[in-house]
Amino acid sequence: MRVDLIATALFGVESVVAREFRHLGYDEIKTEDGKVTFRASVSDICRANLWLRCAD
Repeated sequence: MRVDLIATALFGVESVVAREFRHLGYDEIKTEDGKVTFRASVSDICRANLWLRCAD
C-alpha cells in the first residue's frame, strides 16, 4: 500500500531533500515551499528517517 508522505525542510533546501529522495530510489516527488511530498509504502517511513540528512 502506498501513501502520500511529507518531509519538512528549511526554505531553500527543498531541492536538496528532493535529490536525497531520488538517490534513495523514490520517484513520485513534489517540492513546495518548506516541504517535499513523496509517495511511498508505510515501511519506507523508517528508511526515510534513517537516510535523509537535510530534512527536518
